[in-house]
Amino acid sequence: MKMRKNVRVPAGRVGGFTLLETAMALGIIAFALVSVFALLPVGLGSIKSSSEQRAAASALRSLQARILAAPVVSTNGSHVQSVPEIVGGEWQIGGAQGGPWRIGLNGGGHMETVSGLQSMVAIITVDPPPSRTEAGRANIRIAWPVAAQWTASGWTNAQGFTESSFHFLPRWE
Repeated sequence: MKMRKNVRVPAGRVGGFTLLETAMALGIIAFALVSVFALLPVGLGSIKSSSEQRAAASALRSLQARILAAPVVSTNGSHVQSVPEIVGGEWQIGGAQGGPWRIGLNGGGHMETVSGLQSMVAIITVDPPPSRTEAGRANIRIAWPVAAQWTASGWTNAQGFTESSFHFLPRWE
């Protein structure tokens, strides 16, 4: 194989890229950057949504645990269960449905009384146990943002929601 020693460059021409090649490369880079930046809001929205879902699921578990742990208190012949953190959150064994109670929750999923710190809302209803040995039923519905409203046909003004229904037995002490 022969090697050339002298390679001549035509007069007036220096090695490098032409203006057309440079413009095309910049166009391709610009297109790629615009595509990546267009996906950022989608990714950030997904992160926010998953954070809200996580907080709602945590709040759901916490409220469910409070209802399951509610002790029965006997006074004057009636048996009442209550969750003190829920304002008015008590129900009588064999009594009418308790609630619905509306509770504000903060971003961490904890009950919050200061309206400016609330980011979610929970609606709780309880069908009390009909007797000392039978199970009651509770419904917990959580939606965000706090402006969401629960109606008979479902949530309005909600960006997302989660809910749970469960049975529970009276906890006699």
